[in-house]
Amino acid sequence: GGGHWAPAGHSAFSWTGAPQFTSVVPSTATVQASRSTQTDAPRPVADPLSGPARRPAYDPSASPGSRAEPGLIRLKATCEYDGSALGGWMIQANPEESVQGVLERRLAIYLKRAVPIAGSGRTDAGVSARAQVFHLDVEPSRSPAEMLRALQSGLPPSVRVTAVEAATQDFHARHSCTGKRYSYSLLTRQASPFEVRWCWSLAERQPAGSPDVAFDLAATGDAACSLVGVHDFSNFCVLKPGDPRSPIRHLRSCAVVDEGGGRIRVTVEADRYLYKQMRMMVGTLAQVGMGRLSVEAFRALVLEPQLPSSS
Repeated sequence: GGGHWAPAGHSAFSWTGAPQFTSVVPSTATVQASRSTQTDAPRPVADPLSGPARRPAYDPSASPGSRAEPGLIRLKATCEYDGSALGGWMIQANPEESVQGVLERRLAIYLKRAVPIAGSGRTDAGVSARAQVFHLDVEPSRSPAEMLRALQSGLPPSVRVTAVEAATQDFHARHSCTGKRYSYSLLTRQASPFEVRWCWSLAERQPAGSPDVAFDLAATGDAACSLVGVHDFSNFCVLKPGDPRSPIRHLRSCAVVDEGGGRIRVTVEADRYLYKQMRMMVGTLAQVGMGRLSVEAFRALVLEPQLPSSS
């Protein structure tokens, strides 16, 4: 939570898993440090209670000003979840593998009809959230208090709805959202079994007992400062063919903090994000911290969109 958001709602996410980074050395331009993160598009759901197949992340037919269906009222809900074992927010072929899927399944069972919901944003596999907003349309006889009670049962332990409140008929969880804050936790040492799901260890492939990875916090902070402002983030995202959305985004803040005990936290706040932008920014900042990329080269990636690499 926190940050500068309008009352319409906001999202706060915590990243787990491995970031990606942009490279300007002779190799591939983008290197994924670990597992893949998300399918390119949702697939149809066989379960009739789950409703129609979901739209892809970009759909030109989706209306930013969409209102509640006639005869229904719109509610704003807030949820938190441990996404380390989930496939992200967007519904999957198996609804139980996504946050949206388990929420829509529970609503369908309670209301005895398909209830599509819209979230404030997509999250990749392995991402957890402290306060993600979504909206739903229900009959006027259903109060926010009733729907909160309904959604506080019948969900897996990893997903919890914390609030439900009345919203205007034209409120939209995604289009009314004015900002999102993401937090990524890095370790300069090997992770314990109690940390491995929540952090990215920069020393994960080193032999047991190896010293901590040297990390230049000052250089990383200098590089992070260059991200703040309105920039073309083409070098820090995956641009999909046919997606006409602009790669220009407004990054309001980017903080790199040493929390002690070998833990570094990167916290970013922006109006919205591009596909895999957070992972690639954090992964590239880590390259600066480990001395594999200079601050000047990082700044060039920010200030010179689509900087050619030697790959």
